[in-house]
Amino acid sequence: MSAAKCQFPLFRHKFWGAAAWTENSTEGVEMSSMEASSSGSAEGDQHQQARGGNKLMTLDLRALPRDEGPPTELQARREKFLYFEKRCSEVADGLFLGSDAVARNREILRASGVTHVINCVGFLFPCYFKDELTYMTLFLQDTPAEDVTAVLYDVFNFIEAARKVNGRVLVHCSQGVSRSATLVISYLMWRLDQPYDETFQAVKAIRGVANPNIGFTCQLLNWHKRRHSPLESCRVYRMAPQSSAAASYLVAKGVTSPQMASLDPRGAFVVQLPDRTYIWQGSRCLPEYVSAAASAAASLERYENAPGPATIVLEGREPRELLAALGGPGQVCECEAYSRDYQMFSEALSAAAMHSDTSGSGSGRNPKTPRAESSDGESGLDHPGSPNTRSRKYRRADVTSPANCSPRPGSLLETLTGRTVSLDSAADTLTDLSDLAAPPLLSHQHSAKGLPLPRRSNSGGMLPVPRLPIASATAGFARKSRGSQDMI
Repeated sequence: MSAAKCQFPLFRHKFWGAAAWTENSTEGVEMSSMEASSSGSAEGDQHQQARGGNKLMTLDLRALPRDEGPPTELQARREKFLYFEKRCSEVADGLFLGSDAVARNREILRASGVTHVINCVGFLFPCYFKDELTYMTLFLQDTPAEDVTAVLYDVFNFIEAARKVNGRVLVHCSQGVSRSATLVISYLMWRLDQPYDETFQAVKAIRGVANPNIGFTCQLLNWHKRRHSPLESCRVYRMAPQSSAAASYLVAKGVTSPQMASLDPRGAFVVQLPDRTYIWQGSRCLPEYVSAAASAAASLERYENAPGPATIVLEGREPRELLAALGGPGQVCECEAYSRDYQMFSEALSAAAMHSDTSGSGSGRNPKTPRAESSDGESGLDHPGSPNTRSRKYRRADVTSPANCSPRPGSLLETLTGRTVSLDSAADTLTDLSDLAAPPLLSHQHSAKGLPLPRRSNSGGMLPVPRLPIASATAGFARKSRGSQDMI
């Protein structure tokens, strides 16, 4: 920098002391009276001494004020999330939208008067105050493929039941952005009879971070269109578990191609026609599916003005109107696409039953043990009605060798009668086989298992074998057929 004259007088006057820009009085430039009396001369002397000379060699800009400008989009979004994280946003009268931080804060809930809570992420967060508040737990993934419309009407029923008792409902997920916002928006769409855009903007004006994912948005748009469009042909819903995390929670899921081939004898289906609603029950349907289908049909009647009440029809007894709507008569068989759901629900029922038995055994009652004496005096160890006999499974010693495989009771009767016989109907079938040839004569009147054997009369003829109760006969057969893998 030239010592004769400063090239940046304005910069020098604003940011640096006057003495820092001068050299000796004989070599430097002549300073003005204003700069000579500047308050920054002392600071300039310090900088001059720190650099060990009269000439300014470097310029340290760290002391200058920093102007970072407006915050970036990421910073603004982070600040917005922090602001709404602990806010219980009241989007309607008695209806709140929030995050998990609100759901776990009892003081915030008490201040808002919350009495009912809908937890959308039951696999992540528990029900913190289940002894004080009424909870509804859902297991929803924040992915576009999650079928959120399958749980809407159950959520509506919960909110409406809470409002009837002057309750106040909080709907929350992890951050109160997508899943819980979707449920709140859908409820207000039905309650206010408004389209998605208007309802979303109203909710977002109250809770600025509300933003359902693209999949949820498309589902709500299609749901609103379905509710306001006349039904021309038919709609079919099947009862299935909501998710693998809630395998025992059955919901109504739409069937894309309504026809007879879409039905399954293992389940129950809701078929909605323009003037009637049917509940189709398969031949091997569990009663839990029928109950869930009846609840789904009632929800369709309430929230979509579907005709009701629904009529239950059994497989093989479909009326002509239903057959015509499903494309005419057709064969109903198991659908491979539904097998995973049916297996999942069956396993959930088995686990629930096992848990119930385990909890009941420790409740002070005297549970039935395998060695308990039965009412007729027989040992419960081998009695057909005992838990030990019901749950026993025999392992086949050599599945490839027919000599090591004992026949099932049903298979023997099937050979004799020429028709399929189950174990439960073996008693009735055995009593109808009195005209069969008697077994070979033995030297003893009773077998080693205590069963009576035919004996020869004085005239040389065969006396009839006295009939035994089927329980005793089955018990004897169970002890004999060790090679069978069926449950006796």
